Amino acid sequence: MEERPNGARARLALASSYRKLGMPVKAVSHLQHALTIDDTLSNVYLALGQSLEEANMKEDAAEVYRRGVPIADKKGDFMPRNQMASKLTQLEKDNRS
Repeated sequence: MEERPNGARARLALASSYRKLGMPVKAVSHLQHALTIDDTLSNVYLALGQSLEEANMKEDAAEVYRRGVPIADKKGDFMPRNQMASKLTQLEKDNRS
């Protein structure tokens, strides 16, 4: 359970709410802050990449996925790792088109 209301997981939850409200830019700032608190949470990288994509910042999203995949690999977080790898492949494919 999160002890600090301003912790990384609390920021992730808040960002999720902003995304649901169609406010990905607000989500991005909370997710970036979450990574300054704990840069080992692969779900934060996934959510940040998704939020950046939703904000039409696709190059930034690709960079976040590139950073997040090895972190998820190291921790054995296969679902976020596979999602990030898939999204990265699609972004790179779209960029070449």
